[in-house]
Amino acid sequence: MHIKQTIKEAVNIKTFDITENTVKNDKDGEVKKKPWNYETVKQLLLVQFEENEGVPFIETPENLLKLKTIVYYLTRDKRFFNSPLLKMQEQSKPSFDKGLLIVGGYGTGKSALLKAMSDVVAKIHHLRATYHLCSEMVAEYESMKEAEDIKQFMDKHFYGTRIYDDLLNEDVASNYGKKDILKDIFTARYKNKRKTHTALNYHPDYPGDVEMALQQIGERYGGHIYDRIFQMFNIIEFPGKSMRC
Repeated sequence: MHIKQTIKEAVNIKTFDITENTVKNDKDGEVKKKPWNYETVKQLLLVQFEENEGVPFIETPENLLKLKTIVYYLTRDKRFFNSPLLKMQEQSKPSFDKGLLIVGGYGTGKSALLKAMSDVVAKIHHLRATYHLCSEMVAEYESMKEAEDIKQFMDKHFYGTRIYDDLLNEDVASNYGKKDILKDIFTARYKNKRKTHTALNYHPDYPGDVEMALQQIGERYGGHIYDRIFQMFNIIEFPGKSMRC
């Protein structure tokens, strides 16, 4: 049976809501919430991945480890801290209070799983994380004509839990002067203690090297942003071949 059909028998992603999806106990009439646990969240992510990408998630051991790491994080499962995908733990002590910074090659599932994660948690207020593609953010910023519109745009990004995908591939904005808007956003979000998730590719000259990938952040946005990433993020590596092959 197709994986999507199998999973949907267990959980319906379009109607699932942790606060509203309840079941009634025939014995005493007690209403119980559907559990936000490993199996439920894994199934939700698998369904959402296929709906977003148009193809099922390929369940190789390597890909399943990526999926499990995300699920452990979302469910605050302590097995997250044992994931071999956690990197640079001396500089960045793993914590559920930090966001995720995912490093990897092209097509290794960074964007697809972050987007699926955003869609799955969209209905759950304390987990909700709004997804943004960095290049599209700059294009939106550049299209604005009024200074007040720009201010409102930037202010919006200073709060709430947010996902910034494909970091460093965005252009430098030139609306009202040259500006790296993600640099300003990350500075404000660090100051405001807002949870942030992001993903970036390996350095083109150092594939497979997480430290050199992160060095790109310092080169682009400055040393003070580089230092803060270890306080803001759990560093995760998505190694391996492209999932698109």
